[in-house]
Amino acid sequence: MKAVLLIALIFSSFTLKAQNISLMFPNGNVTITEDTLIKVLLDYSDTIAVHKQSIQGYRIQLASNNNRKSVLDMKAQFSNLYPDTKAYIEYQQPSFKLRVGDFESRISAYAFQREILNAFPNAFIVQDNISLDEE
Repeated sequence: MKAVLLIALIFSSFTLKAQNISLMFPNGNVTITEDTLIKVLLDYSDTIAVHKQSIQGYRIQLASNNNRKSVLDMKAQFSNLYPDTKAYIEYQQPSFKLRVGDFESRISAYAFQREILNAFPNAFIVQDNISLDEE
């Protein structure tokens, strides 16, 4: 999809004309000629940067069940015990999966798994795309 959009932008650039901007300075006029494709490509790269907010990392899977309500109940239980840790429900046919945390390393995921093991004895570490910190 991104490649198709980029190719369309390149072909459409042949029909676009350069934009002339004239600025008045004390020493005289300065004319800056800017191709409109530059702005289009900069906007496109900004759009990609906004959408790419995840990296490969680890999460801890607490449940996998066909019953959505039981997974939602477990998510509520987890959120009550650990309100600072994000919980995610994903549907991968035919089951709902409850995964928690955003860990960049397996070691940090393991440390958290050990912490929650009493409350969630079936918890295990899985590799997943994790959310980047929003600052």
